[in-house]
Amino acid sequence: MSKFSVKRPYTVLVAVIMVIVLGIVSFTRMSADLLPSINLPYVIVMTTYVGASPETVETVVTKPVESAMATISNIENISSVSNENYSIVIMEFEQSTNMDSASLEIRESLDQIKSYWDDSVGNPIIMKLNPDMLPIMVAAVGVEGMSDTEVSEYTEEKVVPRLESIEGVASASAVGLIEESVHVVIRQEKIDAINEQVFGSIDKDLDEAQQEINDGRADLADGEKEIADNLQKIAENEQDLIDAKKEIEDGKAEIADKEGELEEGKEDLEEKKKEATEKIAEGVKELNSKKRMLDETVKKVE
Repeated sequence: MSKFSVKRPYTVLVAVIMVIVLGIVSFTRMSADLLPSINLPYVIVMTTYVGASPETVETVVTKPVESAMATISNIENISSVSNENYSIVIMEFEQSTNMDSASLEIRESLDQIKSYWDDSVGNPIIMKLNPDMLPIMVAAVGVEGMSDTEVSEYTEEKVVPRLESIEGVASASAVGLIEESVHVVIRQEKIDAINEQVFGSIDKDLDEAQQEINDGRADLADGEKEIADNLQKIAENEQDLIDAKKEIEDGKAEIADKEGELEEGKEDLEEKKKEATEKIAEGVKELNSKKRMLDETVKKVE
């Protein structure tokens, strides 16, 4: 190495300068990070099912998701949690797995089973575990001269909103806050006395309502009876009307018969009148003939 350095000093100088330049550039661009970006081989599939019990969530959502995820490549372990209204399926992959490709496979598998779900089942959410998702700062709050309750109100109303407004802060939450509450204990004898008054008033109202119902039922029965009587009268009147119509029809038929007999009598009368007229004409003719014969006889006698 020494002989090479002596024989080629410019080459060694250039190499040293390149190392120095790379070191300076690396030093200026290097940043310190307590939680470096690490891709953990874990994926969480969270699915909501509003209004469903844990048993229903497990049957409808969790088991189909587990069955679909079992075909994903490079998967090592699957665990799940079924709670009321939501399901969580946790998948562990091999360390060498490309998590982006695995996420695409998971999405394709979920698309195949979503069509069989009810409309109340939400779209599955795929989350890759990353240390950046974890909280990076925990702080305690204390204010001199304030009680624990006042500190809790100050933290919730002042500190948390200001922390959330800082650029780069995704969310801020407070734990261990103290909430004031009042525990009221009522003596049982007073409760019994109030209950007795309330129940007495309710019983009175119920009795009055029952009496009104009974009166209404009686009025309804009277109305039904009156309606039945009216219907019977209407039926009787209808029968009388039918009988009257029948008598009218019979009278019309009798009148028609009488009119027929009258017409027949008129025809007989006309025939008899005609016969009498003819007889009278014949008698007049015969009388005229006899008169002529008498006149002729008188003339002959003279």
